[in-house]
Amino acid sequence: MDKRIIGIVGIAGTVLCVIAVALTVILEGSSPLGIYTAEFGIYSGGYFIVSSAMIFNLGIAIFGLCFAVMMVSRGLIYATLFNTIQGVFAALLGVACIAQAFITLNFAPYHYIASGVFYAAAFVLCALYIVFSLMSDEKRIASLAIAVLAGLTSAVYAVFTLAGGMSDALTASVSQAVRPAMDPFAVIGWAALVLIVSFGVLLSVEAINDNQSVSQNHAYARDIDF
Repeated sequence: MDKRIIGIVGIAGTVLCVIAVALTVILEGSSPLGIYTAEFGIYSGGYFIVSSAMIFNLGIAIFGLCFAVMMVSRGLIYATLFNTIQGVFAALLGVACIAQAFITLNFAPYHYIASGVFYAAAFVLCALYIVFSLMSDEKRIASLAIAVLAGLTSAVYAVFTLAGGMSDALTASVSQAVRPAMDPFAVIGWAALVLIVSFGVLLSVEAINDNQSVSQNHAYARDIDF
């Protein structure tokens, strides 16, 4: 598969996700700050009815699918240990991302697991990218910086979610006393999501640029042969 195509797939998924999230925020008419990302995906009038929640969830699912396809394709094309391992965790991230979109907070206990796995997979994926990038000769500073930030915020949010923090914040019987103290984690959750999406864009751009570099090298080789 052409590297440019998989890069375009990754960018397309990101664009659709951003549009869906922006539309949801506009339709809800509320600031995302202090609101957990998952709360925008709650169905109130029936599961998966046409609503802002459906738009949000479909955007998240599309991003997960496109990101997984892009990263797994990278692993198959480059056929290196690094890209293969990244592809495995990207597939896990994609599956968990799609699971979040369909197993919403309407099924809270299972949603917390899917959400925790998503952010944990993002942390591992970022950590792998950082380690292998530092071991390679080529350092992409922007991608490394975003990977560090995405990895750190994802790790914090994964621990918070899997340890029951989100459950405590959203449980009606305890939320009034606990939620104000938990609100900073809502911001961390949004930051982690934005950084993961940004990391996906940078990886997509890398794939497109790598394809162009290969094409230029082939053209240069033909010129020499001629």
